[in-house]
Amino acid sequence: MSETEQALLAFLRERFGVEPPSADVDLIEAGILDSMMFVDLIMFIEERFGVVAGLDDLEIENFSSVARMARFVTERSVREAPATIHRL
Repeated sequence: MSETEQALLAFLRERFGVEPPSADVDLIEAGILDSMMFVDLIMFIEERFGVVAGLDDLEIENFSSVARMARFVTERSVREAPATIHRL
């Protein structure tokens, strides 16, 4: 399990008192995540991982499971990484 998945699971446990059985469980279908929790979760992801979830990113499949959230964070981190300046 990745550090990102561990951080997301810890947030769900500490903030909402829920423990998904695995990182792949669909949190919405399982009734673990509701709309208010979703907003809190998006704010946590933006603050903790420094990625911004734009309107186009707010598709349920990006956030339906801990594994998908971790993938979203990883993909956004790569896209938003600052360019490296090389000096000669």
